[in-house]
Amino acid sequence: MICTVEGCEKRASWGDLCSGHGHRLKRYGSPTGKPAPKVLGVCAVDGCGGKLAGAGYCRKHYKRFRAHGDPLGGGIDYGSANEFVVDSANSEEKIECIIWPFGKSKDGYGRVNVGGTPKGAHVAVAELAHGPKPTAKHECCHSCGNGHLGCVNPAHMYWGTRKENVADAIAHGTSYTLHVPIGEAHHCAKYDDATIDIAMRRIQSGERPSSVARSLGISASYIYSLSSGKSKRAQAWLAANDNVASERRVA
Repeated sequence: MICTVEGCEKRASWGDLCSGHGHRLKRYGSPTGKPAPKVLGVCAVDGCGGKLAGAGYCRKHYKRFRAHGDPLGGGIDYGSANEFVVDSANSEEKIECIIWPFGKSKDGYGRVNVGGTPKGAHVAVAELAHGPKPTAKHECCHSCGNGHLGCVNPAHMYWGTRKENVADAIAHGTSYTLHVPIGEAHHCAKYDDATIDIAMRRIQSGERPSSVARSLGISASYIYSLSSGKSKRAQAWLAANDNVASERRVA
């Protein structure tokens, strides 16, 4: 005898039903019954439809609710943000910092979406106020030292090289290098500060790096790293001896 369920053709073992359909009859009340689909709750925010995570909201809106007390809080009004960029670029304020009031990066710099492209708010303001970067390697430097606090005052910003930006950060006390030993205090330092000072002064005077390396017994590659400003010790020296570097630029 086979199962009486249409199309089954398995041997009957539960009266006139096969084992599978017999179990369904016992569990669901019908040999062809299936469990009702599990209904998952959805986010209470209109139009969201996301799965519940907590407090009646999906994960995204629940995080906003926890952070801002409102499931729709914390978002950036990009229209207002772009208006703020334009207003800041045209500002006549010279002394006080203009602090970005919208979204910021983890480092404290403002973020804005310009034409569908996210970028630093300070960069967007500088581009309007001072024109585009001279080269792709130029960076937006802050003379006030408050870029990490969200300053977007165009009077406080200029296009500078990486070397100039790092020197500014060291001078303003905002460089990460200030949190670790620099110079001969570092456990990996090969040369004392007096030797580096002599090398840098000779380099700044215009002497060839190869000549400096030979006379001081320092590797040429290290002297060239000082000369190019890539070395953190060179950057720290330049920040502390800006008058020497300035004299060379004037000369």
